[in-house]
Amino acid sequence: DYLILSLDTIAHGGLIPSRRSTDTKEAIIKNIDRLFETIKLKNIKVFAFSSIMRISNNNVNEEEKEYWSEYGTKIFQYSFLTHKGDIEEANKTVLELFKEYNVTEYKQAISKRERAVKKALSLR
Repeated sequence: DYLILSLDTIAHGGLIPSRRSTDTKEAIIKNIDRLFETIKLKNIKVFAFSSIMRISNNNVNEEEKEYWSEYGTKIFQYSFLTHKGDIEEANKTVLELFKEYNVTEYKQAISKRERAVKKALSLR
């Protein structure tokens, strides 16, 4: 027997809820552990996948927190510059965001939580 899992759905209830969730990584991993305990009892082979968190490059907040309507473009710029390795420019961008609204800390925490959950899952 085989099982194909969407980890975004198992962990958060879907892709969009994964962006809005306030669950801790410990709570998410605990929920997933329950599923894997059942899978081990049934001796099922599992193929699991998850989405890479993307950051919208605009100020549309249909799938994001309310602050996205005002700061989405700047958060995207910060993420892009960090990924590109331009830390000096990224730091300038993040300082602007902190002056206006403390949202980067939230997005960084969500990204860190998702990396921790995926790492824990890879050990299953």
